[in-house]
Amino acid sequence: MKPAAPIAIFVYKRAEHARRMLRSLLQNPLALQGPMRIFCDGPRGDHEADAVARARAVVRELAP
Repeated sequence: MKPAAPIAIFVYKRAEHARRMLRSLLQNPLALQGPMRIFCDGPRGDHEADAVARARAVVRELAP
């Protein structure tokens, strides 16, 4: 059997999108067999800081 392909996930400031995507991905047993890397840029300004923090909190909560 071939090793599972790595998964790269990019999140930014949409916490609910990140939540839905991670929950869906984690229902796939193959997704957990390979490496998963999650990337999140910092906020572009103070007006985005809370949204980015919420997205990062979702990742910390759900990521394996």
